[in-house]
Amino acid sequence: MPPVARPARLARFVIACAALAAAGATQALNINYTFLPGTSEQAQQAIRMAGAEWTSVIKTDVTLTLDFESGLRLSSGLLGTTKSMYLDMYYGEFRSRLAQGSTSAADAIAVASLPGGANFGRLINLTADNPAGAGSATPYVDPGRTTVHLSAANARALGLQFQGNESPGCAAACDARIDISNRYAYDYDPTDGITPGTFDFVGIVRHEIGHALGFVSGVDSLDLASTLRPAGSFTAVTALDLFRYSSLSAASHVIDFTADARHKYLSIDGGATMGPEFAEGEVHGDGAEASHWKDGSGIGVMAPYIEQGVADSRITSADLLALDVIGWTTVSAVPEPAPVALFALGLAAIAGLRLGRRRGPSRMAA
Repeated sequence: MPPVARPARLARFVIACAALAAAGATQALNINYTFLPGTSEQAQQAIRMAGAEWTSVIKTDVTLTLDFESGLRLSSGLLGTTKSMYLDMYYGEFRSRLAQGSTSAADAIAVASLPGGANFGRLINLTADNPAGAGSATPYVDPGRTTVHLSAANARALGLQFQGNESPGCAAACDARIDISNRYAYDYDPTDGITPGTFDFVGIVRHEIGHALGFVSGVDSLDLASTLRPAGSFTAVTALDLFRYSSLSAASHVIDFTADARHKYLSIDGGATMGPEFAEGEVHGDGAEASHWKDGSGIGVMAPYIEQGVADSRITSADLLALDVIGWTTVSAVPEPAPVALFALGLAAIAGLRLGRRRGPSRMAA
C-alpha cells in the first residue's frame, strides 16, 4: 500500500463518546447490524469492515445489536457518537462475574487487585460536599461505592442476560446506537490509503464500537457537570474506571475518579504498575474526554482524535487489555505500541508471582 502524504496542516476532530463467560477458540463476538435511513451502501460495507475487526479479536460468545446512522449532521468538530443502553450492577456481583469469566493472566491480576467486600473507594473532586470546599478541585477519598455502571455490551460480556431497549435512540431494541456525522468527506476503503482531505470512515466506526463495548469513563459525567452536586450523585463508575489510577489514588489504595490535569493511567494491579495513560477530561483535564487514551501517545484505537488523510490506529494490545480486564475474552496477537510493551514487561514479573501463588486463571464495561 503506497504511503499517504500528510497535509502540511492536518485538521483534528474529536471522536467523542456521547453518553456519557469464557469462550472457546471457535467462539467469537457476533454483531447484528441495523442500518437506519440515510446510511449509504458504501457506509454499510465500511461499518461491517470495522465490525469484523472487532469480531476477529474478541472471542466472547455474545451477540450484540448495534444501530448505525451516517446521515446526521452532528456538531461541528464531532465525527462520531455512541449512545449505549446502560445497566447498574452491584460491585460484589461484578467482581464475582469477572472472576468466573477469567481466562488470562491479566484477568487473574485484575481480579486479585479489586477490593473484597461489597464496596470500593475512589478519589473524587469538584463535588458540592468536598471537604476542602464546595466545588474544590482538591481530590478526596469517597468510600463506600456499591455499584458499577455497565454498557449493555459489557454486561452481556459478563454473562448477564436481558432484553435490549430503544433507549439509545434505536429503531427497535438494541445495545447501542452509533452515529457518524455527514458534515465531512470520508474515505470508505482504508486498504489503499486514505485520500488527503478525507477521514478514515472505517477507523471512526472501529473507535465508536470500542465505546459500545465498554471503553468509557464516568469521569466525563463529573467533568461536564453543569451544576454542583454531591459525590453520591456521580454513580456512573464504569468497569474501566475500576482500573483507572493516579499516583495519588494508588497511595490511598483507591481508584481515581477525579477531573483534573494529573496523569491517570490503566493499572490492573491496584495502581502499582503504571500502564497506558488515559485522557483526563475535556473541561478540567487535558481537553479530551476521559473515555479515551491520552492524545498523541499512539496507544491504540481509543485515542480521542483522528486526522485527515491518515489511516486511524488499528486495534492494539492496549485496547484489548482494557477490554480483557473488564470482562471480554480477547486474542493477543495484535500490534503492540511501545508504551504497552514496557507495561507488559512490568506485568510479566507480577503475573509470575501472583499466578504462582494463586494457581489459577484469574475485560470492558461502561
